[in-house]
Amino acid sequence: MRRGIFRRRHQAPHAAHGFPRGTAHTFRADGFTLRYWVVGAGTPLLFLHGAGLPASTFRELILFLARDNEVLVPEIPGFGRSDFPDRHWDFATYARLMRRLLDERGSRIRRMVGYSFGGGIALQLAPMLPDLESLVLLSPAEGGERYRHAGVLARVAWEAVGSLRISMQKGTTGIFARVARDYVLNSFRWTLFQRRLLRVVVRCFRRSRGCCPTDVPAVVLTADADVFFPGAAASLRAVLPGAQFRTLAGMHLWPLLDPARVQREIGRVFSESDQASRISV
Repeated sequence: MRRGIFRRRHQAPHAAHGFPRGTAHTFRADGFTLRYWVVGAGTPLLFLHGAGLPASTFRELILFLARDNEVLVPEIPGFGRSDFPDRHWDFATYARLMRRLLDERGSRIRRMVGYSFGGGIALQLAPMLPDLESLVLLSPAEGGERYRHAGVLARVAWEAVGSLRISMQKGTTGIFARVARDYVLNSFRWTLFQRRLLRVVVRCFRRSRGCCPTDVPAVVLTADADVFFPGAAASLRAVLPGAQFRTLAGMHLWPLLDPARVQREIGRVFSESDQASRISV
Protein backbone atom coordinates (compact mmCIF):
# COMPACT_ATOMS: atom_id res chain seq x y z
CA MET A 1 0.00 0.00 0.00
CA ARG A 2 1.29 3.46 -0.86
CA ARG A 3 3.04 4.97 2.14
CA GLY A 4 1.29 8.00 3.55
CA ILE A 5 -2.20 7.03 2.44
CA PHE A 6 -3.16 6.82 6.10
CA ARG A 7 -1.64 10.14 7.11
CA ARG A 8 -1.93 11.15 10.75
CA ARG A 9 -4.34 13.95 11.57
CA HIS A 10 -5.18 15.78 14.77
CA GLN A 11 -6.31 13.23 17.30
CA ALA A 12 -9.57 13.66 19.15
CA PRO A 13 -9.49 13.82 22.96
CA HIS A 14 -10.22 10.70 24.95
CA ALA A 15 -13.70 10.28 26.37
CA ALA A 16 -15.50 7.60 28.35
CA HIS A 17 -16.48 4.84 25.95
CA GLY A 18 -18.67 2.72 28.20
CA PHE A 19 -17.06 -0.63 27.27
CA PRO A 20 -15.56 -3.06 29.82
CA ARG A 21 -12.14 -2.12 31.18
CA GLY A 22 -9.23 -3.61 29.28
CA THR A 23 -11.05 -3.86 25.95
CA ALA A 24 -9.56 -0.72 24.34
CA HIS A 25 -6.66 -1.08 21.90
CA THR A 26 -4.68 1.02 19.43
CA PHE A 27 -3.53 0.13 15.93
CA ARG A 28 -0.95 2.20 14.02
CA ALA A 29 -0.24 2.04 10.28
CA ASP A 30 1.93 4.48 8.31
CA GLY A 31 1.71 7.06 11.07
CA PHE A 32 -2.07 6.72 11.34
CA THR A 33 -3.67 5.76 14.66
CA LEU A 34 -6.88 3.75 14.85
CA ARG A 35 -8.63 3.07 18.15
CA TYR A 36 -10.68 -0.08 18.55
CA TRP A 37 -12.26 -2.36 21.12
CA VAL A 38 -12.55 -6.13 21.46
CA VAL A 39 -15.56 -7.13 23.55
CA GLY A 40 -16.92 -10.58 24.43
CA ALA A 41 -15.87 -14.08 23.41
CA GLY A 42 -17.04 -16.54 20.79
CA THR A 43 -17.48 -16.24 17.02
CA PRO A 44 -15.24 -13.45 15.58
CA LEU A 45 -17.52 -10.57 14.52
CA LEU A 46 -16.64 -7.18 13.08
CA PHE A 47 -18.99 -4.27 13.83
CA LEU A 48 -18.72 -1.10 11.73
CA HIS A 49 -20.70 1.86 13.07
CA GLY A 50 -22.29 4.79 11.26
CA ALA A 51 -21.11 8.28 10.37
CA GLY A 52 -21.37 11.27 12.66
CA LEU A 53 -21.28 9.16 15.82
CA PRO A 54 -18.55 7.47 17.89
CA ALA A 55 -18.59 3.72 18.49
CA SER A 56 -19.76 4.26 22.07
CA THR A 57 -23.16 5.44 20.79
CA PHE A 58 -23.76 1.82 19.73
CA ARG A 59 -22.73 0.40 23.11
CA GLU A 60 -26.04 -1.36 23.79
CA LEU A 61 -26.03 -3.15 20.42
CA ILE A 62 -22.33 -4.04 20.74
CA LEU A 63 -22.79 -5.55 24.20
CA PHE A 64 -25.74 -7.55 22.86
CA LEU A 65 -23.56 -8.90 20.05
CA ALA A 66 -20.82 -9.69 22.58
CA ARG A 67 -23.01 -12.24 24.37
CA ASP A 68 -22.07 -14.93 21.83
CA ASN A 69 -19.36 -13.27 19.76
CA GLU A 70 -15.92 -11.75 20.06
CA VAL A 71 -16.83 -8.31 18.72
CA LEU A 72 -14.12 -6.19 17.13
CA VAL A 73 -15.22 -2.53 17.07
CA PRO A 74 -12.98 -0.07 15.19
CA GLU A 75 -13.63 3.63 15.79
CA ILE A 76 -14.15 4.73 12.20
CA PRO A 77 -11.79 7.63 11.35
CA GLY A 78 -13.61 10.96 11.44
CA PHE A 79 -16.22 9.80 13.92
CA GLY A 80 -14.63 9.26 17.30
CA ARG A 81 -11.10 9.14 18.68
CA SER A 82 -9.18 7.66 15.77
CA ASP A 83 -7.09 10.01 13.63
CA PHE A 84 -8.77 12.19 11.05
CA PRO A 85 -9.06 10.76 7.50
CA ASP A 86 -7.43 12.25 4.45
CA ARG A 87 -9.83 14.16 2.19
CA HIS A 88 -9.21 11.67 -0.65
CA TRP A 89 -10.56 8.67 1.28
CA ASP A 90 -13.48 6.59 0.04
CA PHE A 91 -15.11 3.37 1.23
CA ALA A 92 -12.37 1.29 -0.41
CA THR A 93 -9.70 3.18 1.56
CA TYR A 94 -11.56 2.59 4.81
CA ALA A 95 -11.92 -1.11 3.92
CA ARG A 96 -8.18 -1.48 3.27
CA LEU A 97 -7.43 0.03 6.68
CA MET A 98 -9.82 -2.40 8.35
CA ARG A 99 -8.20 -5.28 6.49
CA ARG A 100 -4.79 -4.20 7.76
CA LEU A 101 -6.16 -4.12 11.31
CA LEU A 102 -7.52 -7.65 10.94
CA ASP A 103 -4.23 -8.89 9.47
CA GLU A 104 -2.31 -7.31 12.35
CA ARG A 105 -4.50 -9.08 14.88
CA GLY A 106 -4.73 -12.34 12.95
CA SER A 107 -8.52 -12.09 13.14
CA ARG A 108 -10.53 -14.52 10.99
CA ILE A 109 -13.85 -12.68 10.86
CA ARG A 110 -16.87 -14.95 10.36
CA ARG A 111 -19.64 -12.42 10.94
CA MET A 112 -19.87 -8.75 10.04
CA VAL A 113 -22.48 -6.14 10.92
CA GLY A 114 -22.37 -2.70 9.28
CA TYR A 115 -24.68 0.23 9.88
CA SER A 116 -25.08 3.14 7.44
CA PHE A 117 -21.56 4.44 6.65
CA GLY A 118 -20.17 1.26 8.20
CA GLY A 119 -22.39 -0.73 5.85
CA GLY A 120 -20.73 0.99 2.89
CA ILE A 121 -17.33 -0.05 4.24
CA ALA A 122 -18.59 -3.59 4.88
CA LEU A 123 -19.62 -3.96 1.23
CA GLN A 124 -16.07 -3.18 0.14
CA LEU A 125 -14.49 -5.29 2.87
CA ALA A 126 -16.60 -8.47 2.50
CA PRO A 127 -14.73 -9.84 -0.58
CA MET A 128 -11.47 -9.46 1.37
CA LEU A 129 -12.62 -11.79 4.18
CA PRO A 130 -12.29 -15.46 3.11
CA ASP A 131 -13.79 -16.80 6.36
CA LEU A 132 -16.88 -14.56 6.34
CA GLU A 133 -20.07 -16.60 6.77
CA SER A 134 -22.70 -13.96 7.51
CA LEU A 135 -23.12 -10.31 6.54
CA VAL A 136 -25.78 -8.06 8.10
CA LEU A 137 -26.30 -4.58 6.67
CA LEU A 138 -28.43 -2.10 8.60
CA SER A 139 -29.63 0.81 6.42
CA PRO A 140 -26.34 0.62 4.47
CA ALA A 141 -24.77 3.54 2.61
CA GLU A 142 -25.50 2.53 -0.96
CA GLY A 143 -27.63 3.63 -3.85
CA GLY A 144 -25.43 5.96 -5.88
CA GLU A 145 -27.21 9.07 -4.61
CA ARG A 146 -25.92 12.30 -6.17
CA TYR A 147 -24.99 13.91 -2.88
CA ARG A 148 -23.87 17.48 -2.43
CA HIS A 149 -22.46 18.97 0.77
CA ALA A 150 -25.64 20.93 1.47
CA GLY A 151 -27.71 17.86 0.64
CA VAL A 152 -26.12 15.85 3.44
CA LEU A 153 -26.82 18.57 6.01
CA ALA A 154 -30.41 18.90 4.82
CA ARG A 155 -30.96 15.16 5.22
CA VAL A 156 -29.43 15.25 8.71
CA ALA A 157 -31.95 17.94 9.70
CA TRP A 158 -34.82 16.03 8.09
CA GLU A 159 -33.79 12.82 9.84
CA ALA A 160 -33.50 14.61 13.21
CA VAL A 161 -37.00 16.05 13.00
CA GLY A 162 -38.58 12.78 11.87
CA SER A 163 -36.70 10.65 14.41
CA LEU A 164 -37.63 13.03 17.23
CA ARG A 165 -41.28 12.74 16.27
CA ILE A 166 -41.09 8.94 16.25
CA SER A 167 -39.24 8.96 19.58
CA MET A 168 -41.92 11.09 21.17
CA GLN A 169 -44.59 8.69 19.93
CA LYS A 170 -42.75 5.63 21.27
CA GLY A 171 -41.52 7.23 24.49
CA THR A 172 -37.84 6.87 23.57
CA THR A 173 -36.85 10.53 23.67
CA GLY A 174 -34.06 9.66 26.13
CA ILE A 175 -32.37 7.51 23.49
CA PHE A 176 -32.83 10.22 20.87
CA ALA A 177 -31.30 12.82 23.24
CA ARG A 178 -28.24 10.62 23.79
CA VAL A 179 -27.74 10.10 20.05
CA ALA A 180 -28.15 13.84 19.40
CA ARG A 181 -25.66 14.65 22.17
CA ASP A 182 -23.05 12.26 20.75
CA TYR A 183 -23.53 13.73 17.27
CA VAL A 184 -23.04 17.29 18.54
CA LEU A 185 -19.99 16.34 20.62
CA ASN A 186 -18.39 14.58 17.65
CA SER A 187 -19.04 17.65 15.51
CA PHE A 188 -17.41 19.93 18.08
CA ARG A 189 -14.49 17.53 18.44
CA TRP A 190 -13.66 18.02 14.76
CA THR A 191 -14.83 21.66 14.45
CA LEU A 192 -11.78 22.78 12.47
CA PHE A 193 -12.18 19.92 10.00
CA GLN A 194 -15.94 19.81 9.42
CA ARG A 195 -15.69 20.96 5.82
CA ARG A 196 -12.99 18.39 5.04
CA LEU A 197 -14.93 15.63 6.81
CA LEU A 198 -18.04 16.51 4.83
CA ARG A 199 -16.02 16.13 1.64
CA VAL A 200 -14.94 12.65 2.72
CA VAL A 201 -18.54 11.64 3.49
CA VAL A 202 -19.86 13.00 0.20
CA ARG A 203 -17.03 11.34 -1.73
CA CYS A 204 -17.85 7.98 -0.13
CA PHE A 205 -21.57 8.33 -0.83
CA ARG A 206 -21.04 9.35 -4.46
CA ARG A 207 -18.78 6.38 -5.12
CA SER A 208 -20.79 3.83 -3.15
CA ARG A 209 -22.30 2.27 -6.28
CA GLY A 210 -18.93 0.78 -7.13
CA CYS A 211 -19.00 -1.71 -4.25
CA CYS A 212 -17.64 -5.19 -4.85
CA PRO A 213 -20.08 -8.08 -5.36
CA THR A 214 -19.85 -10.97 -2.91
CA ASP A 215 -21.52 -14.36 -2.58
CA VAL A 216 -21.45 -14.28 1.23
CA PRO A 217 -24.93 -14.94 2.71
CA ALA A 218 -26.26 -11.48 3.48
CA VAL A 219 -29.32 -9.90 5.05
CA VAL A 220 -30.12 -6.25 4.32
CA LEU A 221 -32.43 -4.46 6.77
CA THR A 222 -33.69 -1.08 5.55
CA ALA A 223 -36.23 1.45 6.81
CA ASP A 224 -39.26 2.48 4.79
CA ALA A 225 -38.75 6.18 5.60
CA ASP A 226 -34.95 6.32 5.22
CA VAL A 227 -34.05 9.82 4.00
CA PHE A 228 -30.34 9.10 3.48
CA PHE A 229 -30.39 6.00 1.26
CA PRO A 230 -33.94 5.44 0.00
CA GLY A 231 -32.65 3.49 -3.01
CA ALA A 232 -30.30 1.19 -1.09
CA ALA A 233 -32.37 -1.99 -1.39
CA ALA A 234 -32.97 -1.62 -5.13
CA SER A 235 -29.30 -0.89 -5.80
CA LEU A 236 -28.00 -3.73 -3.64
CA ARG A 237 -30.13 -6.39 -5.31
CA ALA A 238 -27.72 -6.32 -8.24
CA VAL A 239 -24.66 -6.47 -5.99
CA LEU A 240 -26.02 -9.11 -3.59
CA PRO A 241 -28.35 -11.25 -5.74
CA GLY A 242 -28.67 -13.96 -3.10
CA ALA A 243 -29.32 -11.64 -0.14
CA GLN A 244 -32.48 -11.42 1.92
CA PHE A 245 -34.08 -7.97 2.01
CA ARG A 246 -36.37 -6.85 4.81
CA THR A 247 -37.97 -3.42 5.05
CA LEU A 248 -38.94 -2.22 8.51
CA ALA A 249 -40.96 0.76 9.66
CA GLY A 250 -38.86 3.73 10.73
CA MET A 251 -36.22 6.19 9.65
CA HIS A 252 -32.47 5.87 9.16
CA LEU A 253 -31.73 5.89 12.90
CA TRP A 254 -34.03 2.95 13.67
CA PRO A 255 -31.21 0.63 14.88
CA LEU A 256 -30.38 3.18 17.57
CA LEU A 257 -33.88 4.33 18.47
CA ASP A 258 -35.36 0.82 18.68
CA PRO A 259 -32.63 -1.35 20.28
CA ALA A 260 -35.00 -4.21 21.12
CA ARG A 261 -36.06 -4.58 17.51
CA VAL A 262 -32.55 -4.46 16.03
CA GLN A 263 -31.38 -7.02 18.56
CA ARG A 264 -34.32 -9.25 17.69
CA GLU A 265 -33.66 -8.95 13.95
CA ILE A 266 -29.92 -9.63 14.22
CA GLY A 267 -30.52 -12.52 16.61
CA ARG A 268 -32.92 -13.99 14.08
CA VAL A 269 -30.36 -13.66 11.28
CA PHE A 270 -27.61 -15.40 13.24
CA SER A 271 -29.99 -18.12 14.43
CA GLU A 272 -31.01 -18.87 10.83
CA SER A 273 -27.35 -18.81 9.74
CA ASP A 274 -26.38 -21.29 12.48
CA GLN A 275 -29.24 -23.62 11.51
CA ALA A 276 -28.20 -23.50 7.86
CA SER A 277 -24.60 -24.30 8.82
CA ARG A 278 -25.66 -27.33 10.88
CA ILE A 279 -27.83 -28.62 8.04
CA SER A 280 -25.01 -28.27 5.51
CA VAL A 281 -22.69 -30.22 7.77
